[in-house]
Amino acid sequence: VYIACGEASGETHAIQLARVLREANPDLRISGMGGEALAEAGVELTDNVVDHAVMGVTAVLRQLPFYFGVVGRFLRFVEREKVDLFIPIDNPGLNLVLAEACQVRDIPVLYYICPQYWAWGPWRMKRFRRAVDGAICILPFEQELFLDAGVPTGSAGHPLMESLPELSPEPREETLLLLPGSRRAELDRHLLPMLDLWVRFHDRHPEARAILPQSRSKGLALVRERVETWTRQGRVFPGLEIVDGDPLPLTGTSRASLVKSGTSSLQTALCKTPLVVVFQIQGAIEHWMARSQIIVPWIAAPNLVLGRKAFPEFTRRDPAFWTEALERLEAIWDPSPPRTRQLSDRDAVRVRLTGPAPARLAATWLFPDRSS
Repeated sequence: VYIACGEASGETHAIQLARVLREANPDLRISGMGGEALAEAGVELTDNVVDHAVMGVTAVLRQLPFYFGVVGRFLRFVEREKVDLFIPIDNPGLNLVLAEACQVRDIPVLYYICPQYWAWGPWRMKRFRRAVDGAICILPFEQELFLDAGVPTGSAGHPLMESLPELSPEPREETLLLLPGSRRAELDRHLLPMLDLWVRFHDRHPEARAILPQSRSKGLALVRERVETWTRQGRVFPGLEIVDGDPLPLTGTSRASLVKSGTSSLQTALCKTPLVVVFQIQGAIEHWMARSQIIVPWIAAPNLVLGRKAFPEFTRRDPAFWTEALERLEAIWDPSPPRTRQLSDRDAVRVRLTGPAPARLAATWLFPDRSS
């Protein structure tokens, strides 16, 4: 089996999938592309693409020579090693190219965690249907969309439900969790604005602390380097602690979170932590794409799951939105109707994402006589 993931969130799912598949079939050989964590989990890595993950059209174009090399190495590997099954995880920009190449070589494709075509354009479903033999989705509304497009699709609940940490009861300690992302492009957009917001928040709540965790070594080094640089330039970030480690346990104990949009926003909601979601759009091209290509009314994952704007979200080119984000954060910090509503909505998110677990479903499909 060859597993392909292109960013840190997909790598987390790939590690869990590899573990469950090995439990079902200990003789299984698993190769793939991902990052350091996937290699440490015992997957034979052919390319580290997680460390090359980028955001924005310009950044993607600069990486094209690298990805041409990735495709070439992938094709040589699957032909030489006679791969029996290709499992791409999300990241359709690269993974659909690889899936189409596998179809030409009669290698079956099981797409694990469907791409978000319901947000970025359902017209892409035709290409997806031709490129895959089956798919597993993790959001409650996705199965019907992919089945209607002719793709055999199973709905499994969300894999995050299997790895939730122990949660602190209310009232929680006065800790604000800052989750700007871990990739360089994400930190370029969000790190300094989040820290500036934190300084303003701390002026009003001097007893509060801010925790900024980074689980990837490159992200941690980059955060520390930038904070040290800004400090030498005279900036002060009182009560800030940069943590080397998984954000998940801290998510379950924090009073509130300021989080960039993506999987981390859903993870925060599942940990029953009130949150404000942000995403800073950069450049005219991204602004045009956001206005013309995104067809869903919200970008925060927990809002999409519930089908309504239950959690505040800000996705704009104008950086003035950070002031509004600060006001929303203030509203959920202490006991208040907005905080009470979020505490109720977080339970609804959990209910909607409960299922048999996608890794277990994949193992059942592949090894029906060995899976339990």
